[in-house]
Parts: sequence; C-alpha cells; structure tokens
Amino acid sequence: MKKVEIENRTKEGTKRDFFMVDLIIEDEKIDTGENPIESHSFWTDIQDQSQRALYRIEKENPTMKFDFNLATMAMSEEQKDERFKSHIKGKYPNIDIDRLFEVIDNEIKEIQVTGPDDNHPNPFLKIPISSHMTKNIITSVIDKFLKEKE
Repeated sequence: MKKVEIENRTKEGTKRDFFMVDLIIEDEKIDTGENPIESHSFWTDIQDQSQRALYRIEKENPTMKFDFNLATMAMSEEQKDERFKSHIKGKYPNIDIDRLFEVIDNEIKEIQVTGPDDNHPNPFLKIPISSHMTKNIITSVIDKFLKEKE
C-alpha cells in the first residue's frame, strides 16, 4: 500500500498568514493551493472523488465485505443489526425499539441521491452529526413516532 500523509503549510501574507494542508503520497508533495480557499477546494474535490471511488469498489464487488472491525467482520449485516438492536433495547427498555427503528428506516428511505448513483459527490449520504439534515431526520422520526402513540 502506498504511504499517504498530510502536511500543514503556512504561507506568510501581508495582512495575515494563510494556513493550508498539502497531500503527500510516497514522499511526493502535492501543493493544494496558494490560499486557504484553494486548499479547501482541493480537499473537497478529493473527498468527493474518494467517496465515489469507495462506492464504486463496494458496488462492483458485492460479494466482498469491507468491514475491517475485528468484533464484527465475521458477522452478516443482519447479525450486526440484531446485535445493535439488542444493545439499544437493553439501554432504553421503555421505548418500543422495533417500532422506532421501523420509523427511522422509513424516514431514511425517503432520502435519495440525485443523478447517476456513483457520480453523486456523496453517494453514501454522509452528513455531519450536527447538520440541519440530521436534526430534520431526528425531528421527523420523533414526530411520527409520537403521533403513532396518540
């Protein structure tokens, strides 16, 4: 495997210094730009392309598992789901976890990527935990779950 690293770089400016991060592959430095905007844009493009690449690799190798966690790598997806559900049921015994997970799964199914699936910049739909999208999903799930209880 190739050695991939990052390296901080500061460029002195007349009004302020610019902080960037460069990419290093096998000791070859790739300058990411002359300013923080260019560097950030470079890393955004790298992130988008790496997500597309990972998606394509997983999609085109459906019989392979890419789970490298020693605790779960021998388990099927169903076994992992049941193990997690059992853990959550033990942690929150006053909640109908089966129904809650059903509501969550239904809400998540509503979220769709647009365009050809492996050409989307975020095919796994990764979102920051503190994002508006996450808060919207949580709120929608709570709303539907509570309405069913009424």
